[in-house]
Amino acid sequence: MERIILGQLQDPAHIDAIQHFARYDWVAGLLQGKVLDLACGVGYGSQILQKGANHIEYFGGDISSESIETAKKHFDSSQVHFQEMD
Repeated sequence: MERIILGQLQDPAHIDAIQHFARYDWVAGLLQGKVLDLACGVGYGSQILQKGANHIEYFGGDISSESIETAKKHFDSSQVHFQEMD
């Protein structure tokens, strides 16, 4: 799975999607301070990490301007920041 698109995940039981979400869940409990998520896609990982981690400031970066626009629209907050970057 190259990129998960919000609202367009055809089969939520797809093994690639399950593994992808599980990675965010696993690392969430290990985080503190500032987090940089490169290739963050549409930013859904920021929400998973914010729920599972204590007091993190999340910075997400992706090469796709469309993905960053979507991330900002759905997940941007005072502790979550997105920027287009290569």
